[in-house]
Amino acid sequence: MIFIGDIALPKVNSIEYNLPSFFKKKTIIANLEGALVEKTEDYLKSSKVVNEVNAIKKIHENYNVHFSINNNHIFDNNDFNESRLNFNKLGLSVFGAGENIEIASKPLILHEEKIIVLNFGWSVIECKYASKIKEGVNPLKHSHVKNEFIKYKNLYSGFKIFTFFHWDYELEAFPMPIQRILSYELIDLGCDLIIGAHPHRVQGFEYYKNKPIIYSLGNFLFAQNIYRSGTLNFPDFCNLELAFEYSLKGDHKFHFFNYDRDNNKLEFLKTESISDSETMEKLSYFKNIKLSDYDKWFKANRYHKKFIPIYRTNDSKLIVLAKNYFNQLRTIGVNLISSLVRKFILK
Repeated sequence: MIFIGDIALPKVNSIEYNLPSFFKKKTIIANLEGALVEKTEDYLKSSKVVNEVNAIKKIHENYNVHFSINNNHIFDNNDFNESRLNFNKLGLSVFGAGENIEIASKPLILHEEKIIVLNFGWSVIECKYASKIKEGVNPLKHSHVKNEFIKYKNLYSGFKIFTFFHWDYELEAFPMPIQRILSYELIDLGCDLIIGAHPHRVQGFEYYKNKPIIYSLGNFLFAQNIYRSGTLNFPDFCNLELAFEYSLKGDHKFHFFNYDRDNNKLEFLKTESISDSETMEKLSYFKNIKLSDYDKWFKANRYHKKFIPIYRTNDSKLIVLAKNYFNQLRTIGVNLISSLVRKFILK
């Protein structure tokens, strides 16, 4: 089984890619970063991120892919029914979001492999939470995550359970302290693998109780210089992209790719074993930092230095709530400024 990061393709030929042949023999789990629509032109000058139906159809026809739709852009077209109709038309396997919490919370269940993949998204990064009466994603609320994990562990005895998160800030280099401790707590409950997405860059990894935690896969097929009037692109450190291959035998692998922004081309670089990966070791400075020391280390080494709060290891529910409100206000301000820039400067 291979996990890949964000897919955002506004056109069939947005990115030139030729994945290694072994990808066609594997089950692939991918993050579909954005709504699935027939016509994308109306969205490309806005802050919306969408995928074009035929671009995803091409992937679906060539690979055995299950798509996580638990992210902050899946409702960008303001009509989830359009995406749902297109999922059904293509026969896609999707999970992690839906018309209500009952649908959104249903995991991906792979009966032949005896694997369950749970999926959660963080409201702080504008993942819209589902409820009994509202569409949205399966919420990344710690009590909810643990309850869902325990429920499915009890329902599917003998299955391995993986947890796929959409979390952390964009471009952050290291895992948020409160999310690192959540990973440990889930493994204490019996989780077999934790995978993260959203920062658009590859973060490091670590083992806890001999279970791998891959904090961020980064992008995968995310077209740049197209969305937001051609201004949506990422720093050069985001050009390194990761596909993580999980093996039941424990010999997991990292497959590395490079995104050539100038030519919109994805190129395979190399494969490294998880037990001997120089590339990932360089990104995993934090793995030997104890949880008791990690808040301080993270503050000193994080990417975002100002105006964005750290969610610390031992933050109380009240403190987390206060930081959430602050982030909501900050996001409103950032989105307003971005909208004005596009309207009056980039028009």
